[in-house]
Order: sequence, then C-alpha cells, then structure tokens
Amino acid sequence: MLLEAAADAVRVLADRPTLQASVRAVREGQHDLLRAGVTALHNLEGALAFGALQVLEAEGALGLRVSAGIARGDLDAAAQVGLRTGYGSRRLRVGLLKLFADGALGSGTAAMLEPYADEPAEHGLLTLTLDELIGLLRQARDAGIGVATHAIGDAAVRLVLDAAEVARVDADGRDQILRIEHAQLIHPEDLPRFVRLGVVASVQPLHATSDMQVADRRWGDRCQTAYPWRALLDARAHLAFGTDCPVEPPQPLLGLHAAVTRQRDGEPPGGWYPAQRLTVEEAIRTYTLGSAEAAGLGHEHGSVSPGKLADLVVLSDDPHAIPREELAHLEVVTTIFDGEIVYSV
Repeated sequence: MLLEAAADAVRVLADRPTLQASVRAVREGQHDLLRAGVTALHNLEGALAFGALQVLEAEGALGLRVSAGIARGDLDAAAQVGLRTGYGSRRLRVGLLKLFADGALGSGTAAMLEPYADEPAEHGLLTLTLDELIGLLRQARDAGIGVATHAIGDAAVRLVLDAAEVARVDADGRDQILRIEHAQLIHPEDLPRFVRLGVVASVQPLHATSDMQVADRRWGDRCQTAYPWRALLDARAHLAFGTDCPVEPPQPLLGLHAAVTRQRDGEPPGGWYPAQRLTVEEAIRTYTLGSAEAAGLGHEHGSVSPGKLADLVVLSDDPHAIPREELAHLEVVTTIFDGEIVYSV
C-alpha cells in the first residue's frame, strides 16, 4: 500500500492523456458545468490542464472563467517566466500554487493533533515541514503567486496557519492570497486565526455529508468542530465554497443543500452537528462572491451588481422560499455567461 507521495513513483508510469485528448475533454465538460450553473471555477490540475484551457481560449471556445493553478513542481518555471496570480484574460487567468500539507480522512493520512479514535497509534501524515512550507509561501509571494494548501486534519490546518503567521510578518506579507483547501477538522483554538491571518477557508459542503459516518468513527467527539462553517463565519473568517470535483459532483445546488441541512437523504434528523449549518443566504453568498474573492476576482464577478460581468443563473424555484429539504431538487433552468444565454431548459 502506497500512501500520498509514496505513490508518485508509480504515477509517473501511468498513461497520460495527450494535449489533444485533454482539449476534447474540456470542450465537452464545460457544457456539463454550464448546465449545472457553473460559470467560473478554480482548476488545480496542473500544467496539462492549463495547456488545454489555453488552446480553447486561443480559439475563442472557452466558455467558462477559469483560475488555473500551478503545481508545486512547476513553481520555479512559473516564477522564471513571470507568471503571476491574476495574469491572463477574463476567461483564463493564472491562479494559485497548490500545495499539500497532509493526506485524507478515509485513508487515515489526514494529519491529527491527537490520535485517530479508531486507530489510537496513528496520527496521519504531514507532507511538509513548517520550514518547507514557509519557504514555499515566501518563494511564491516573491513571484506574485498566491497559495492554496490542502489541509484536512487539525494538525495540518495548524501547520498552515503557523506558516502563515510567519509569512504575514514579512514585507508585503499581507498582500498574498493564502487559502486552506478543505479545512475539514479545525481545533477550536485555531478558528480565530483564520480572520487574524487573512487565510481563506476554501471548503466543500458535500464532503461533510459524504464523510460524516467515517468522521464519527475516526474523529469521535472532535467532529463538533469538523466542517465548522458556522463557527468560521461567526469568527468572521473568509469562507469560500466549492465541490472538489471529481471527488464530489460539480453541482453547486447539491452543495447548497448540504450547507443548509447537513443531511444526506434526510439523515440524520435535524442534520449532522446542526449548529454548524448555514442559512440559504449565507450559503449562496459563500458559493458565489466568497469563491470569487478567494481568487482575488470579487471586483469582477460573484454577485449580480452594476459594473460586474453578466454571469448568472435562473433557478426553478426561489431557494429562500422553499423548505430547506427541497433545496436538493432545485434545478438550473437558464445559465447566462457574458450576457448571453448559454444554456436553457
């Protein structure tokens, strides 16, 4: 069994799609996203995906707004050619450097401050040291690149916050976009640090409803601050919602239901740790403007406002008026992109 970076030696032997195959996949996949009401996304799939997106953009065929991330192994090259976060067109821009601080809940590789409840000898894996992470944050900042760091366990979340604590003291240290991707378990003492350090919590509501049974088994009572959306908002942290596709389906409306109910198929009654639920208004804002701001683009899109780009959707019903359990049955009936109808039932 190969865990996390140990699998890299095998991955390099796997077949990789050609650029042409990747272009075809993006060309087809973007229509599925528009049908789901997605007009903008943060892509963290690396150089091959970025290349495919560039081909479509050059053809005038890219029908989404994409912030394309940079893999750790490409940071030096990106810095040498002067790629900076935000550089590009209104449809394709350079996004953030993607780093990994730990593994995942299911495999037991999410890094924990205390042992797993079902494996008392295990704490998971940290994939970066504090000094390594500080160095990468600084290198990226000097190149004008923001950083999104995968951190699921509370030890990994603390590691990223500790690195941010150091990096924010540097000259211009407050200007860099710093995000924690997932932040599935947060120690209560670390919640206020998100707002103090200006670190975005980039989270995925569907993970909570998919993982809740596993989380209960592996984390026990610590789940009171697992997927803690209400606690983060109450602490005035910057919260951004996404789907983590293809791990979860890309439909934001399913995530909206998860954020508001914390239920899957009506279970558990009242929701899983219901104190962490959000209102419909909060969840919509977090999925739209919250995510646009997490890419540094809140001035251009993320809300229906004068002067912003005309990207919006029409839904089959008013999400504020229907019972929250019916949110999962909402449908997108029209998607408008750049002021033009690109999907309609």
